[in-house]
Amino acid sequence: MATCARKSVLQKGNETRTGRVGELIAASAIERYGGDPTIVRTDGYDIVAFLQHKYFRIDVKARAVCDHSKSYQFIVGKGAKSKRLMTTHDADAVVLVAVDKRLVMFKHVKEMTGRTMRIAARHFTQENERSSFQLVMMEDRSSAFLHKNRA
Repeated sequence: MATCARKSVLQKGNETRTGRVGELIAASAIERYGGDPTIVRTDGYDIVAFLQHKYFRIDVKARAVCDHSKSYQFIVGKGAKSKRLMTTHDADAVVLVAVDKRLVMFKHVKEMTGRTMRIAARHFTQENERSSFQLVMMEDRSSAFLHKNRA
């Protein structure tokens, strides 16, 4: 079973481009499921998404291709040199993007318990994308991570 792309135009050394493509894929997924995303590229987060009269600050982490172990390793720590754990002060949610598959997974920022997160390529599916969106962006229990829209 082929779970990873063999080659990508976005190879190592082009992280900035991979990040921008990841933001577009993440915004597309949010839009597809009924949100209203805006790419903002601030120091703390990449997208502000409005959904059901609330907004989410979203940090996007993208990988161009999976590694030799058929998984994607995302650097989810914050900071330029010494990485620290991400908190709710940084963002409300994280979108992990498998650029070669053009699929994403939504995660609560509180799920970021380490500086890296490894996810097997086989977990990036349309069904997991949809269900993770519903869990993170739509469930009542996520309201602790949301901010009221003041507009």
